[in-house]
Amino acid sequence: MKPAIVLSAYNRPQALERLLVSLEKATYPTGGGVPLIISIDCGENGIHPEVRKVAEQFVWLFGPKEVLCHERHLGLVEQVLFCGGLTGTYGDVIFLEDDLLVSPVFYTYATQALDFYRDDERIAGLCLYALWFNGYTQQPFVPLADDGDTFFIQIPYTQGQAFTVGQWQSFLAWRDSGNRRLTPADTRSVHEAFFHFDAEEWFPLFAKYAADTNRYTVYPRVSL
Repeated sequence: MKPAIVLSAYNRPQALERLLVSLEKATYPTGGGVPLIISIDCGENGIHPEVRKVAEQFVWLFGPKEVLCHERHLGLVEQVLFCGGLTGTYGDVIFLEDDLLVSPVFYTYATQALDFYRDDERIAGLCLYALWFNGYTQQPFVPLADDGDTFFIQIPYTQGQAFTVGQWQSFLAWRDSGNRRLTPADTRSVHEAFFHFDAEEWFPLFAKYAADTNRYTVYPRVSL
């Protein structure tokens, strides 16, 4: 099964439409079979009608398309967990929030990278974004030059993510094995900055997972 593209949407129809246009221009394997799933969170007054309209009217020529409208408000954390959980149905998942744009070659890279790192237990997941900023020091970041196409950091990033079903199941098994909220003791392994994120941010938990299990996120040298 080809990796599924999973989008999260809420109340930004123009952003979703912009992302869908960029997806339409990307390169995919011949023969189709690329699933597109659009997960729309519910607001106080139900599903945003314009977001639903954009999602349902978009014509996806590269495989099956499914629009999932949630009946209750999930919030960002639950939405991410739901979308990641679709690995159980589709296997590999490329997860995109609706405020992103993708490179025409994003799917080619993600497919190759997922296959290459599939059996490496040191990998927590993949990111499609090339980090250029060190959030700890508030300074520019440039990875050391070597002969590799990727580099590795023990923190996740939310601008385009990809997971195999095995990588996501490993995260869930860790999360479900005990109380995984950040505590003062975690400052020995997780940077103090993660304690200041809003409760609706999910990646501090994933950062703790990476630190606890000695796993890394794969980053490309050029953003996709």
